[in-house]
Parts: sequence; C-alpha cells; structure tokens
Amino acid sequence: SSLRHSLRYIAMERRLVQNIRLHAQRLAECGSLSDAQARHVSNIIEDATSLCKLWGPDWKSYNHSEHNTRDDVHPTHAILDLLNLPKQLTIENSPIMKRLIAKLDWASTSFGPSHTWSDALRYTVDSVLNCKFPILIFWGQDLSVIYNDGYIPRFGSKHPWVLGKTGFQAWGEAWDVLYPMFQQVFKTGVATWSENFLLLLERSGYNEEIYLTWSYSPIRNLQDGHVEGVITPITEVTERVLAERRTLVLKELGDVAATYPSFKEACTGIHAVLSAHNIDITFALVYMMRPVGEGKGDGDDSHKEHLSLVIAAGIEPGGIASPPYVDVDAEAVFWPIHDVIQSEHARIITQPQVLLKSFSERSGQPCIDLSGGKWPEPPTLAYMIPMRVTANQSQSGMAIFGVNPRRIFDEKYSSFMDLVARQISSIISAAVAKEEEQKRVEDLAALYRAKTAFF
Repeated sequence: SSLRHSLRYIAMERRLVQNIRLHAQRLAECGSLSDAQARHVSNIIEDATSLCKLWGPDWKSYNHSEHNTRDDVHPTHAILDLLNLPKQLTIENSPIMKRLIAKLDWASTSFGPSHTWSDALRYTVDSVLNCKFPILIFWGQDLSVIYNDGYIPRFGSKHPWVLGKTGFQAWGEAWDVLYPMFQQVFKTGVATWSENFLLLLERSGYNEEIYLTWSYSPIRNLQDGHVEGVITPITEVTERVLAERRTLVLKELGDVAATYPSFKEACTGIHAVLSAHNIDITFALVYMMRPVGEGKGDGDDSHKEHLSLVIAAGIEPGGIASPPYVDVDAEAVFWPIHDVIQSEHARIITQPQVLLKSFSERSGQPCIDLSGGKWPEPPTLAYMIPMRVTANQSQSGMAIFGVNPRRIFDEKYSSFMDLVARQISSIISAAVAKEEEQKRVEDLAALYRAKTAFF
C-alpha cells in the first residue's frame, strides 16, 4: 500500500520508478503475500512498467502530446501530469488550514518561505491537506509542525498557535517519549508503529490522559533519498480504551456478585476490585446505614441513625475524610452526607483536597492527601452518590468516589460511576438478604429445638 501511495503522491525520477518496480517484483516472488496484497503488488508492477515505457530510453521521449504541449517537460512533471496531481501547493479542500497557512509568515519559521520548500515537502503538504484523515507532518531537524483539518481537535487549545512551531513546542510535555521515536526514523529510515499508546498532553488546560495509535513514516528527499521529515497519520482511541477499562470494572464486580457472598465476603471482594482499578475511581468510600438502636455504644448517641464505613479503597479508614461512623444529622463532618441523603441526588465536590485542608484547620484534625490513584496529584473532583443498600431498599447508604484528575468528568464518566454504585448496592443488598435469610433459618431451627425439648 505504501508503494502505491508513493507512486501516486510523490514525484519521482525514472530511476526511482524502476527501483519500485524491482522491489515489487521481489515482493511478488517471495510467495508470502495474501491474495489482496499480491493484487496490489501486481498493480504496482504494471503502473511502474507503464511509466518506464512512456519514458522510453530517454525521458524526452515521453508522449507530451497526450499530457502536455511543452517540449521541455521535466520527468517529475510528466509523472504528475500522468497521475493528474498538481505541481503547486493547493489547499482549496482545507478551508481552515488554507486561511491559516496563507496568513502565516513562514519566513519566520524553520520552514522558510513557502516558495523555497522542497518538492518532497510541497507534495506531502498538498496530499495531507487534501486528506480527511488526521495527519501531522514533522519537518527538519527541529521537527516543525504542519497538520490538516482532521488533526485540529487533537491539538485542542494549542490550535492554531502550534502551526509552524517546533515539535518540542507542540508536544513538549511528552517529548521525552516521542523524540527517541523521531530519532529512530531519521537514523534508520524505518517507520514506527504505536498502538493504544498512552500520552499525557496539555491540550485542554490540564494534563490529559489520552490514548493514540499512530505511525511515524519517513519523508524522503526526492533526489538523494535522505530523510527530511516525518509524516504521522494518527487515530485517537481514548474513548475505546476508557470504555474497555470501565467495562472491566463492572465485569469484575459482577463476578463478585456471582459468588453469592456473605456480607463480609462482598465487602472484601468489592474492595479488591476498586483497589485494583484505581484509575477512574481513585479512592472509594462506601457507607451503610445501621438500624436505629444499633449505635456505637457511646451513650446518648446510641439510638441515632448513623452510617458505618464498610469499604475504604485507596484511603485509610478512620481519618478526617473517612470516619468509621457518621451521624446522619451531624454537620461536623467533611462530606455533606446528610444533604445528599436527604436530596437523594448525587453531588459533585469541587477541589476536595483544598476543602479538606480548610476543614482540617477549622476542626483541628490532621489533614491527609486524597489519593489520585495512578496519578501523583490528588483528584480535583469527588462524586457522592446516595444508595439503597438493603434487601427491601429501606435503608440508605452512600458511595463517595474520587475522580481521575487527568480526565474530564463528563456524562459518560458520571454514568459509569452511577453504574458502579448501583452494582455495589446490589451486591451488598444481596449479601444482607442472604444473611437475613440464614438468620431466619437459624432462628426457626432454634425455635423448633426449643419446642421439641419442651414437649
């Protein structure tokens, strides 16, 4: 496929066409091609052979009358005529980039004035701008940037400032990862391939976790073949990676439910799943309402409703942000649990770490760092979800989740957390129902033994 693109989109001298034909013939002889690949190679051989025949022993024997009326046509232009490709840079099919490129002072960049650009650069830029697929060009030793309309969303807020800037200016936050790949292409002339590759890019005002699949392919000088730049078709696969990752969390929670665990086993299993998958839920607290009368045993408060902490993943239980018990009517706690339970609506807590520090100063309790999960920084959001966690849905519970600081908290993200909370509620409710049923059976057995002994 790359050979066919080379024939169609890159102006070539006759010797290069002959080399392509020879290389294609060797591919055909290797016998390891699929039927589709063999057909492509056969077409390439036919195209290259036709070009060589048109030129004859001397390029001036090219049939100008059919393609051009000038007698001094250069073989490069003859190929372009034959393939119906433009000889000048055209950007009519790229309205956004057309305006930007037309206004940019290229002389102030490392590209230099556009009329001085090499044939390889001009024809590559023309092909890229007339392509709908997101493609990026890195050019020269400082890997300066040109891109098409399809790539605009990938740069986010960096567009259009980044046009013409160096690769380091464009993707400096990931340069330690990317630059060695560029060096490999310039040194060896061999393309790279990266699939579902994690990069942390500042394109939306924060250090964003994204996943990309791309290839770095060399752009060669048309005269001597040395590598002048790199062309990068790229696909963002972030949404797919996130969907697969979040689906796995729900699947493993389902596996816990499938074992019909006891209450203790259910909490242990849920804790294990949330601890193992701490990217999208950086920390988790699950509280369950204790029945009235089952108090903490601390005097007058023993008959008040309160929540007990049953799961704490990614955070040590018993601290300022994870008390073992929370009185439902109490206000002297960090999380607004009372308000959320009363409203029965989820709530987003913005900058919980900042709020926690302020609460610590007011209450005199030692502050802690909320876990960012995989990332070193604390979450910028927390999500509180009211739950019903008993078999008859009569008692309240609460799930508090830390949000990934390197992903935007959009509708898909909140829906995922809602599903996790619902599944946790279902698992715990089933476990409570199981234990209640076992208790009823044991009570009936004890009553039967007592009656038997009495009579």
